[in-house]
Amino acid sequence: MRYGPEDGILSPDSTVREKTFSCGVVYYGGSNGNNYWGNGPCVEDTDYIYYNYAPLLYQVPGDGYLTENTLCAFELLKAKGADVNLNLYPNVGHSFDLNETSQRDDARSSSLEFLAKHLKN
Repeated sequence: MRYGPEDGILSPDSTVREKTFSCGVVYYGGSNGNNYWGNGPCVEDTDYIYYNYAPLLYQVPGDGYLTENTLCAFELLKAKGADVNLNLYPNVGHSFDLNETSQRDDARSSSLEFLAKHLKN
């Protein structure tokens, strides 16, 4: 089923956007694959709903079981002109941020840099 403005399904208006998130770091972006709207933008006809209003940094493991769906969602948002950034970490899987690896350390460092850039004191 495709929802749209005629059903009352709208993206947040600008007043909501201005008072919410400044940015976000997404480690498990593929988890949007099972959500309120169904199976996600890359499985069902729901791609028109997805859009981020704050800059996002995707931290994605190259070998994760959610990687394919996460990359699809990233590309969908990028094609719409959304402010999305991607770091793809090779040779690690899901939960890579919990293990002592160079990829974890790189992801943590780049997350902190991203947050410092976008957050105001």
